[in-house]
Amino acid sequence: MAEEDDSKSVICRISMPLHGSYNSYHFGFAEAHPELSIQVLSRMEVGDQEMMEDIRVTGEGVGDSLKLNLQKGKGVKSVETLERSRHHAVYRLTLEITPMTKIFRDLHLLMRYPVSFSGGVVDLLVVAHPEKIRQLLTRLKANAPNTVVTAIRQDVVARPEDLLTPKQLEVFRLAISRGYWDVPRRTTLSDLASLAHVAKSTISETLANIEKKLMNEAKDRFLQ
Repeated sequence: MAEEDDSKSVICRISMPLHGSYNSYHFGFAEAHPELSIQVLSRMEVGDQEMMEDIRVTGEGVGDSLKLNLQKGKGVKSVETLERSRHHAVYRLTLEITPMTKIFRDLHLLMRYPVSFSGGVVDLLVVAHPEKIRQLLTRLKANAPNTVVTAIRQDVVARPEDLLTPKQLEVFRLAISRGYWDVPRRTTLSDLASLAHVAKSTISETLANIEKKLMNEAKDRFLQ
């Protein structure tokens, strides 16, 4: 990492490739289902060795078999279905504390949600002082040696690139270019779904998630 002013926080995007020895279900589940988009929506510790995690799974084949696969995952104790449709589901998992959670707890750091993981790679967004970021990287690399910083900004007000997953950013740029948020609107959900080669329900949910993230960032900025 380059020299920064340690008196100011930075916003840092970190890519953490997991592996089979990582003590949680995340790697195996993502590796077994590369066709799915998986996001951790929220997480809460319920003891020294246990936590709850809400995840959203989007894509083809969201069904009962997927829930069974989750229940067989490493460290998973129980799975509850919160909502489910043809192309998306939200599950609440009770599981053992993950190594990453322990690291964030030890360093008194907050993780920004949602956290995306696919193909065995976790995409993290963290706001902290540079020294804390350095400590975090050292700890993460002990579990995942190929962990790297993919973006860093001294301005803690995030850009769309900082807030959105790669798939969301692609849809965001498509919607902007087609005038989805223009007044009057110059395109429809059906048109965007066709251009993105996804179902209309999928593009609608993706746009809703994009709007939620950007509005939350704007709200936090306004309150500050």
